[in-house]
Amino acid sequence: MTRFIVIRHGQSEGNHNQVFQGQGEYPLTELGQKQASATADFLSNTEIHAFYASDLSRAKDTAKQIADRYRKPVVLCKRFRELDVGLWQGVRYDEVKNAYPKEWDLWLNDIGNSHCNGGESMRQMQHRASTAFDELANKHNNQTVCVVTHGAVIRSMTCIWNSLDITEMLQVEFFSNASISIVDYLDDNRKRIVVQNKHDHLENLVTEFPKTI
Repeated sequence: MTRFIVIRHGQSEGNHNQVFQGQGEYPLTELGQKQASATADFLSNTEIHAFYASDLSRAKDTAKQIADRYRKPVVLCKRFRELDVGLWQGVRYDEVKNAYPKEWDLWLNDIGNSHCNGGESMRQMQHRASTAFDELANKHNNQTVCVVTHGAVIRSMTCIWNSLDITEMLQVEFFSNASISIVDYLDDNRKRIVVQNKHDHLENLVTEFPKTI
């Protein structure tokens, strides 16, 4: 068995400004730094053997705060990057709605089948992320691995962990910044969710993903 502790990055400037970040660089806000620190504090007594993160700074910097407590390096993995949102990158949610009404409607009502203009589909992103998780499960058998990644990645992977098709992604909740999910990859190829979207350790630092996108 391999246990994954999967963490969404802390609040970023893009989150705060309510823009589609995609694979653009948006640093953590001051609040995001505090969220990362609180998550690091909460996990400080948990045995973790290895740390991986998306190479985007908001995930990388969140992971570093946790890994530094263990004096371990963070291995960066592009396959854990956020969805490539193409022409939507850096655009506010309400502006995307006006500029791309057909694609926006699909995003709201059938996000698993969505494909951002000039970017990648949700299914493509899920495939690259799931392949990375499978490889790490094989590499770190009988170990606990921390992966810091992004909201859409975690939601799409939660479909796999719950035996849902990506087209059922609307059933999956939004994940808070610096939230913790724990998933066991069992030797018989089953996945077992132990904890999903835990964020009570953040107390008054909690931020919620907008429910209107």
